[in-house]
Amino acid sequence: MVLWSVKDVVTDIEVRKVQEIKGSLYVSLPREWAKRFGIVKGSLVLLEASPDGILVVRPWRDEQVIDSSTELRKVSVIADQYLSRKLVSYYLLGFDVIEVRIRPEVGEVARKCIDEMLKLLPGLEIVEESKDAIVLQCFTDTGGSEVSKLIQRMINVVAKMLYSVLEYFETGRKECLEDILRRDYLVDRAYFLVVRGIRKALRSRANFDPLKLLDYRLLAMIIEQIGDLCKEFAKFALTRDYNELSSEAITRFRSVVDVLVSALRKCIQIYERCDVAELTKLISELSRVESELEKLSCLCCELANLLHRVEKLVGDALDLVPYRT
Repeated sequence: MVLWSVKDVVTDIEVRKVQEIKGSLYVSLPREWAKRFGIVKGSLVLLEASPDGILVVRPWRDEQVIDSSTELRKVSVIADQYLSRKLVSYYLLGFDVIEVRIRPEVGEVARKCIDEMLKLLPGLEIVEESKDAIVLQCFTDTGGSEVSKLIQRMINVVAKMLYSVLEYFETGRKECLEDILRRDYLVDRAYFLVVRGIRKALRSRANFDPLKLLDYRLLAMIIEQIGDLCKEFAKFALTRDYNELSSEAITRFRSVVDVLVSALRKCIQIYERCDVAELTKLISELSRVESELEKLSCLCCELANLLHRVEKLVGDALDLVPYRT
């Protein structure tokens, strides 16, 4: 049986002359080949040189979906300097399987990057590994019905971060600041799960209110920002000398934190019930908090500034509620 002919082998082979332009050598690409693979000005191509003098030119396919029609959504990516962003992006887009293709020269760096992402992205695990590829699969199937629970978890963690700030000023213990940095990692993990769950719910076209899911996404983003504020404050405080506050100042600041945490914890209930009466009450309390923080700024400018920014973000979260129907 003849599987190939001479014509099959030599059809795409041709001789081209090397040109020199300003000291650099150039070879033009075949027009039909470029058209077939979508190569235009500015496109990237991959050059592979072998020791025996063979130079292979391939179209650069930075990312390509392998199979989006089966039950598992799969995607293949090339390991490069943007690998961490690609992994986060496809994780949040709800892909179940991510194949990372690794070139030898970036193997060690790529594997370290993957290890860091496994710590950050819940449910993502290595299922296959070879010298030139690592296959990751997400075993966490968070749906729209789980989003509110995840947001509540984020709120609880952020609340502990805020109280840890107060505890630091109360005791001067650096461990309080280190605890804040550790909890910020938990907030980030929960946030990624929320976004992944919302996107999967929207894509599935199940019986979820898109507006409600949008509110949840915005709320989760606001809570994540509050966590980031606490983290940045902790990093700043770790580089400074401890300044003890009076018990009266701690008590007054604690009353402010109590109001902010209470408002955050009630957000989900307000969203679910669209409770305008409770919303009005919380907005009034936040207004008093703003006035109190202006008075407290002379006692500790850094702490008052942190809580003032948190108060603005809590207000942004509550502003979402009137638009729910």
